[in-house]
Amino acid sequence: MQIHFHPRAAVLPNRLWQAMLQRLNPSMTLITTNDKIFELQAGETLLDGLERTGHEVEYQCRSGYCGACRVKLRAGKVDYDELPLAFVGPNEVLPCCCRVSGPIEIDCRVRVQERDLFDSDLFENQ
Repeated sequence: MQIHFHPRAAVLPNRLWQAMLQRLNPSMTLITTNDKIFELQAGETLLDGLERTGHEVEYQCRSGYCGACRVKLRAGKVDYDELPLAFVGPNEVLPCCCRVSGPIEIDCRVRVQERDLFDSDLFENQ
């Protein structure tokens, strides 16, 4: 399902958008971050979904051993098929191995695209 937002839609709080979208499709697994709301695709881990939508998230092992992908959970609940070996504190989740069963809100930002200095001629406007 593709979700398109009107440019003025950003004035509504994320939780209100999440509630409205959840009513449209109750089986939808919505993820709310600092910058976006998106739906997890079938069979996709939270880490895969964050990467697909351009979020900045560190990772190493992709299986719960290292804890590098740890993010803060602001709202909602996740489960783990097997308890991860990495320490998971209160209100933290490991996106690589958690199972999201309902809407959640996490503290994660979209990756900032920096200009590639070698992409164009540095002296073209001089």
